Amino acid sequence: MRRSSYRVGFHAAVALCALSACASFEEGVRPDSSGGATSEGGTSSVGGSLPWPMGGASPGGAGAGAVAGLGGVSGMGGTAGLGGAAGGAGTSVGGAAGSAGTSVGGAAGSAGTSAGGAAGAGGAGMGGGAGSMGGGGGVGGTGGSSWRRYELQLGSTVWTNTALDQVWVGANAPPATGILAATELEYFDELLVFADDGFAYRRAAGVWQPRESIAASWPELTNPIQSLYHLPDRDDSTVEGLTFTVKPNAVLYRYLGGGAKTYEATVTLQDEPNGAPHATRTGLSVFTLSDVALSTTSADWWVTYLPFDDGNVYRVNALPAWSGGPASTSEHFAFSTAPALGSRLAAYYDRSGDRIVVIGP
Repeated sequence: MRRSSYRVGFHAAVALCALSACASFEEGVRPDSSGGATSEGGTSSVGGSLPWPMGGASPGGAGAGAVAGLGGVSGMGGTAGLGGAAGGAGTSVGGAAGSAGTSVGGAAGSAGTSAGGAAGAGGAGMGGGAGSMGGGGGVGGTGGSSWRRYELQLGSTVWTNTALDQVWVGANAPPATGILAATELEYFDELLVFADDGFAYRRAAGVWQPRESIAASWPELTNPIQSLYHLPDRDDSTVEGLTFTVKPNAVLYRYLGGGAKTYEATVTLQDEPNGAPHATRTGLSVFTLSDVALSTTSADWWVTYLPFDDGNVYRVNALPAWSGGPASTSEHFAFSTAPALGSRLAAYYDRSGDRIVVIGP
């Protein structure tokens, strides 16, 4: 794959949508390398309508229209949106937990006690003090009662839930509260989790890896993270796109597996006329279902769902084609056991379990 084609496709369709993926599920359709993509590292202006799943247009401004329809595939004219204008993420409280959190014995670690109380990982049984898992379920958690992990098996109508501090366990596990965003990748057996303690967590092949400072490892994410989604490159199984919503922008990366990534661009959010109101409303969670094996036959090989605080759940596929309606009648959240969408949530598709996972209070 040519680097120039990759970059224009990435900027025009966000997170690899045009890497012979979005709308180009028909064989042979490729993005053109022309159009004057923005330089890496810059915050792009938003110009004419192009089919990229972030709301609004290509970050290349009017000049980006040179990728005209990304190969001329019909249905590519919409200004699709994805990633959401999700907001509402709390400010970092990493200072409460510190990098060390609390010790097992209940006394403060090197960075002071956690916000969840004096107890460390063992709670009352490990040296006294309140709070399960150190008030946050991991190193430097934000404290308070554990959040829940809500699960819906695809095809089921019943959501189940479990305390997060009973699921995300072990060395290097994320905190059990304050989760901002998460996504599980298709090409890599990895779950990426971002928390309001200021750290990014990564589970690879079922094992939590050492956490990373968001400020140090993802320095372009200068605003609180509101949502995250991924899009695999149909032609290159070593690359997946990551799109973060950090209002008023979306921040794009190429993810290469094993924690390796490269920053691509920052673009301004816009409302999608026929879909998600990225700029003017708040997204509550985003999750993506993808299966690259279907990409030559169906635009639904990649589908992302975006619940918003306007009471609707929006759906967009690889064309991109939009649909949506009230959460109370949506295909995943219409059930009485579904998690309430009125609070800040993170979500992802658990591939091995074939289930949707929502993390929240």
